Amino acid sequence: NIFMSENAEFLVDDSFKQQFFISLLLMSLFFLFDGLSWILLGFITAAGDTKFVFYTSLFVPWLAYVLPAYWFVGIQKQGASVAWAIIVFMSMTNFMLYFWRYNSGKWALRFANSNSNEQIAAPS
Repeated sequence: NIFMSENAEFLVDDSFKQQFFISLLLMSLFFLFDGLSWILLGFITAAGDTKFVFYTSLFVPWLAYVLPAYWFVGIQKQGASVAWAIIVFMSMTNFMLYFWRYNSGKWALRFANSNSNEQIAAPS
């Protein structure tokens, strides 16, 4: 086989294939939720609700990523699948918070209030 050297026996190992599949699935979920989070983050930021974005971006990584990663990967010595699951958990937490804020409509009220003070010139 021109794509696999003779020293690549680990690629046909079933445990490696299972670990690879789980990591690939979790990576795909991360990119899905991270992309959706960025879209919602753009709406909320453009509307001027930057305090919510600031506090979410400040606390979520510490509570949903750093502390669980330290505990499960650093202390408990779990593997790559657990590390990817923690990353997906943080991404889903970000998405859920931004989606909740988007659905609440508070960001739209901020946008409407900030634009109501502007004088709009009547067309002549």
